[in-house]
Amino acid sequence: MIAAIFIFLSGVLVTWIEFRRAGRQINRKEQILFLFILGIGIGLSMLKAIGVPIPNPMDFAIAFYHPFYDLLIEFFGQKGS
Repeated sequence: MIAAIFIFLSGVLVTWIEFRRAGRQINRKEQILFLFILGIGIGLSMLKAIGVPIPNPMDFAIAFYHPFYDLLIEFFGQKGS
């Protein structure tokens, strides 16, 4: 739990340093994108520090494409060795 708090505080510190250094020179869309990506990174890091299992993104891709793969193998057949 302490690690998650330090991760959150480091994210706040990074945000404060970046926005203070840039002043008003940063575009509003860039600020939103920066905060969004930083928020995702901090959130995932905090979940990992707490011990929550984080799924691999490739698992979703495999689950999506596996039925198509099975259909192609069934349709064309697998050429054996």
